[in-house]
Amino acid sequence: MEQHTGSAPTAAPVDPTQGRPRRAVGWVVAAVALLLGALAAFAVAWGAAVGVAMSTLPTYGEHTTAVVTSLSREHYTEPRYDPCGPSYTFVVLGTTYSATSPNVDEAYCTFEPGGAIDITYDAADPQQSAPAAHYTSSTTAVAVLAGSGAVLVVGALVCSVVAWRRRPGRRATV
Repeated sequence: MEQHTGSAPTAAPVDPTQGRPRRAVGWVVAAVALLLGALAAFAVAWGAAVGVAMSTLPTYGEHTTAVVTSLSREHYTEPRYDPCGPSYTFVVLGTTYSATSPNVDEAYCTFEPGGAIDITYDAADPQQSAPAAHYTSSTTAVAVLAGSGAVLVVGALVCSVVAWRRRPGRRATV
C-alpha cells in the first residue's frame, strides 16, 4: 500500500503518441476581437446618437462667407466644456445682415473677430443663417471607428472559423 506524504501529487505520464494538447488560443483571440468590435459598434452608435441630439444647428440651401464680429463664450464646469458662439455680418444682394449663431461649440472658439466664417442662409429670409456644418461635424472620426469595429468583427469571425476547424476530434478533409 502506498503512503501519502502530503506533497502534491505527480502528474500522470504523458502518452507520446497523443502529441501536445491544443489550446483554445483561437477562441480567446476571437472572443477578445468580438468584444472589441462590439465596443467599437457601441461607440459608433453612441456617437451617432449624441451627434443627432446635438445637431440643432440648422442648415440652409445658400452658402456665403461672413465676417466674424464677436465671440460669446460660455463656461460649464461639469463636464468641462467652454463653447463659443460667433456673431457675424454678411452681404446678400447688396443688403448687409447681422446674425448670431443659433448654436455654440468649442470649434467656434478658434475664430477671431474680423476673420471669415462659412455660413448657410435661407434665400427667402437671409436673416435666418447659421455657421456651416463642416465646423462641427465629426464624420471622419465616426468612419474610422466604424471601420475599426468592422475589421475587428471580421477578424474575430476568421479566428472563430480557424479555431473551429482545428478543434480536437475533427476529421481532416482532403
